[in-house]
Amino acid sequence: MRQLNSNFESGVLDRFKKTFHKMTFRGDEHIIPRDYLVVMNIAPYMARRDTAYDRAVYLLRECLFSYSEEGRNDIYSSVLKLLGICIETTRLIVSPTKDGRDEKGTAILQYLLLLNDTILAASAMVRHEMALFEDEDTLSGFIGKDISKQFRSTDEIFNNSEMNIYHCISELVDMSEPTMVKYREFMKKTFSKSNLNRYVKAFAEYQTLYGNFSKQEEKSPEVKP
Repeated sequence: MRQLNSNFESGVLDRFKKTFHKMTFRGDEHIIPRDYLVVMNIAPYMARRDTAYDRAVYLLRECLFSYSEEGRNDIYSSVLKLLGICIETTRLIVSPTKDGRDEKGTAILQYLLLLNDTILAASAMVRHEMALFEDEDTLSGFIGKDISKQFRSTDEIFNNSEMNIYHCISELVDMSEPTMVKYREFMKKTFSKSNLNRYVKAFAEYQTLYGNFSKQEEKSPEVKP
């Protein structure tokens, strides 16, 4: 099991490194002809993405395993909704154009999708842990014998898997931080003065909106590419 988890972590981190090696800072998003309304709204779109991402990272960096399974499940759900916002707005910013550009060719979107997928894996583990105990009596009755011992053993396996996946998530976020900061600052420098003001204003508003984010506060769907 440990070898399997090590292979998983290695595979995800390899994908991450390949993704960020592709990231450049040429301002491509601003020189490709696109719909005027999309271009006009890039500043607030970026503010929404940046604040949602910051809040998602904050939640991930909490002492996650000090919470119960239910608490961790709620946090994963909130993070996935926030990442859904990030992915949705990034797709608007780098939407395909008449030149046929593929939205998944942009490194920032690839990274967000990878992070989303990895968190989905951890979320699935904790939901499985919860289901094991919620359905224990029903399954024991169906199988015809007490299977609590097997459930305890299975729960430990899934709990360890969740912890290993979470460790991988933490590494992804930590490794990406310098590049994400550089990317954000570069994009802000491409704004005109008026668009920079729009970004700053929208950032403050979204920061307040997402400051107390919980899964009940916004119904943005989880992104499952």
